[in-house]
Amino acid sequence: MAATSSSEVLCTWLGHNAFSLDHDGYTVVIDPWLTSPKAAKGPEKIDAILVSHSHDESLGEAKDLAQKHNAKVYCVQELATQLKSDGLAADLVVDVNKGGTVAIGGGFRASLVHAVHSTTVGEAAGWVVSCQNGHAIYHTGDTDIFSDMKLISDVHKPDVALVCIGGRYTMGPAAAAHALNTLLPSVKIAVPMRFGSEELEGTPQELQALVTRREVNITRLEPGESFSLTGRSVKDLF
Repeated sequence: MAATSSSEVLCTWLGHNAFSLDHDGYTVVIDPWLTSPKAAKGPEKIDAILVSHSHDESLGEAKDLAQKHNAKVYCVQELATQLKSDGLAADLVVDVNKGGTVAIGGGFRASLVHAVHSTTVGEAAGWVVSCQNGHAIYHTGDTDIFSDMKLISDVHKPDVALVCIGGRYTMGPAAAAHALNTLLPSVKIAVPMRFGSEELEGTPQELQALVTRREVNITRLEPGESFSLTGRSVKDLF
């Protein structure tokens, strides 16, 4: 992974729901399913792990990665309890609940927010990661569209959204576009995720065609590709 300047945050899609955020050598991974069929190679060093919910494709290899890298896992309370029961050391698990915000190191703060989805342990959620350079990144997790996305935009003011679009198990392009057009006015960059397999028919091209708010830039990445957020406001980049 490329080195970052002191004000730069590098966001890399690792495939499916998995992303890494790197700031000044400190790396956060979200939903670390790094053995998915189209996964990119994971970071050489991981400092913190955020998990949206307990389904295998989001929980991924969180336990093994935490032990390998001595990285803390941040997740909803019930899943934290399960991870400790499964043998992950208590000092590597941080429980959070919806509405809660925690400092996760590297100048990042992470807020657990609502999502509409099933799960096996606890509840499904999304994350808003606030960066020291002024950007805020909303990872929707697995979710359908819901009207309180507007509150996430109003309260946390994310300028970047990592948005599921595949359909079948989450919202598809039409619902994701509606969210970007009407519920997430703070968002200026939207990165599609959770698409590209046989059962997930939604495409970034469909999303692009349906987003009518001109200030939203649809940024399609291939697994392993990155984009950079500097200390400038996102609105100055386009």
